[in-house]
Amino acid sequence: MKLRSRFVYYLALSVAVVIWGSSFAALKIALSEFSPVQVLAGRMLTSTLLCLPVARSLWHILREDRKTLRILLFAVLCEPCVYFIFEGYALRYTTASQAGLVMSVLPAAVALGAWLFLRERLPLATWLGFAVSFAGVLALSLGAQASESAPNPLLGNFLELMAILCGSAYVVSAKYLSRRLNAVQLTAAMSYAGALFFSALCLFPQTLEPVTLEVALPSWMPLACIIYLGAAVMFLGYGLYNFALTGMPAGQATAFMNLVPVCSLLLGVLFLQEHMTLMQYGAAALVVGGVALSQMPGRRKKGDSYGQ
Repeated sequence: MKLRSRFVYYLALSVAVVIWGSSFAALKIALSEFSPVQVLAGRMLTSTLLCLPVARSLWHILREDRKTLRILLFAVLCEPCVYFIFEGYALRYTTASQAGLVMSVLPAAVALGAWLFLRERLPLATWLGFAVSFAGVLALSLGAQASESAPNPLLGNFLELMAILCGSAYVVSAKYLSRRLNAVQLTAAMSYAGALFFSALCLFPQTLEPVTLEVALPSWMPLACIIYLGAAVMFLGYGLYNFALTGMPAGQATAFMNLVPVCSLLLGVLFLQEHMTLMQYGAAALVVGGVALSQMPGRRKKGDSYGQ
C-alpha cells in the first residue's frame, strides 16, 4: 500500500478512536436522564437522518444481491442491535472508565474471527499482546469496587464483554461486506436497523431508574449527549472505521481499538469524576503493556497488503 493511502486509513482510525473514547462518558451522562433504550433510539434516529441520502443506492444493491442482504442482516443484528443493549445496560452497573478498558478484548476477538472466516493472520507477538491485555481486563474486573454510580462493576464488565463479542461478529461481517458496500452504506444500514429496532423497544414500558452521577451537569446535557452519540459516535465514528475496513485487514484495523480505553479512562476521570483503585491502575498498566506488545511488527507474508 502507498504511504499516502496508509496515512489516510490511520488518520481515519485515529479520529474514530478519539470519538469512541468519549462515547462512554457521553452515554453515562445520557443514562442519567433517559433509559438505555431511549438513548439508543435517539442516537440511531439522529444518525439515520444523516444517512438518508444513500438509502436508494443501498436498496438497489440489496435487492439484487441476496447473499449480501443475509450477511448484512446478521451484521446489523449483532451491532448495533444486540451490542448496544449489552453496552447500555453495562454502564448501569460499572463506570465509563472500566467499560472502556474492557474493550481491550475486542481486537483479540476480531483477530480470531478474521482468522477463522477471512483467513487473516497476525504475528505471534500480537496474540501474546492480546493475552496480556485480557489478563489486565480480568484483573481490572476482579479488583473493581462498588459505588453509587457503579453498584455492580463485575456484572457491568461482564455485560460489556458480551457486547464486545457481538461487536467482533459485526467487524468480521463488515470486512466481508466491504467488498460490496462502501463505508457510508454500511453505516447507513446500521443506523436504519438500529432506529427500527430501538424505536420498537421504546413502545414497551421503561421501569429502570436513571443512573447516578458523581458530578452536577446542566439539565440540557443528557439530550445533547444523545445527539452527539448519533452524529459523532455513530455516523462519523463508524463511518471512519468502516472506511478503514475497506482498505485494511480487520485484525490490523481493530488493533487501534486498544487505544479507546486510554481515551475513555482519561475522559471518564476528567469529566465524570470517576475513580479507580490502585489495583485497577495496575491492571490498566497491564492492558497498556499488552497493547504495546500487540503492536510489534511481525514478518510480512507474501500477499499481505492493504486495499484488498
